[in-house]
Amino acid sequence: MVGVSDLFERFVCEGAIIANLVSATIDGITATTSFNGGGRKFIDDVTHNISATAANSTEAEASIIGFKEFSNHILNNKPDKLEVSGHGYKWWQQMLSIDQFDVLKKVSTPLLILQGGGDLSVSPDKVDEMITNLREIKKQNIEYRRYEALDHGFANINGESMREKIVSDINNWLKSKLVNPNKSVQPTANASTD
Repeated sequence: MVGVSDLFERFVCEGAIIANLVSATIDGITATTSFNGGGRKFIDDVTHNISATAANSTEAEASIIGFKEFSNHILNNKPDKLEVSGHGYKWWQQMLSIDQFDVLKKVSTPLLILQGGGDLSVSPDKVDEMITNLREIKKQNIEYRRYEALDHGFANINGESMREKIVSDINNWLKSKLVNPNKSVQPTANASTD
């Protein structure tokens, strides 16, 4: 059985990228939170993960070379039938092509980016670098919070979940950005109630 923690770990990176893409392209978004989504390029996050989890530097170096060759193949060849880590060609091509910096430049509504500083899945340093670049171009609608001692699933070094703290921080941030955040939404006369 897949638990909520497993789902949280699996979809947090992709979910952040999707949240950023939605915020950049769809009108009517009031505010967005994006967490542990990684830096500008997906390849940097994958190579960070390889380096952080490899048994030794020789293994990491060989795996990074192999992944870069794989990425080059995906980006420079016609689609073919393949599945790597449960994902097909189209997924890999899209993930390797996204430039999150370019996506975030297009977001005009409030956006809170949260990042665990001890994340082994994506590169916290590459997130810091991207945030610095966004600040240099005066993107004032994007707020960044780095939780230094937390991992990709927002657990501390003892393995204790800090998600309640993260959710509280998100809730407080949303309340500061939304108009009437405590007002309940009531259906209008024209709205369906089913």
